[in-house]
Amino acid sequence: MGETSIRHSLAKLHEHLQKTVPNDDEGRNIINTLNNDIEVVLAQPDPLTTTNFQGLGKHLSIAIQHFEATHPNLIHALNTIAKLLSEGGI
Repeated sequence: MGETSIRHSLAKLHEHLQKTVPNDDEGRNIINTLNNDIEVVLAQPDPLTTTNFQGLGKHLSIAIQHFEATHPNLIHALNTIAKLLSEGGI
C-alpha cells in the first residue's frame, strides 16, 4: 500500500463523509470523528508512519456497524478503507 494510494482513498472517503446526512446525533458524531481522524492522518508528511491509524481503524468499525442498514454506499467506502488499511498491516 503506497502513500499515494492511502492519501487518495482517504480523501475520497472524506468527500463521501461530507456528503452523508446521518439520521441521528450519534451518526453525526461518528462522521465528525472520522472526518477529524482523516484530516489528522492526511496532515502528516508520511501518513503511513503515523500512529493515528489505530483511532481511525476503531472509528471505521463503529461507523460500519452504525450505518450498515441506512447508508449502503457509505458502507462500501468504509469497507474499502478498512480493507486497504488491513492489507497494509495497519
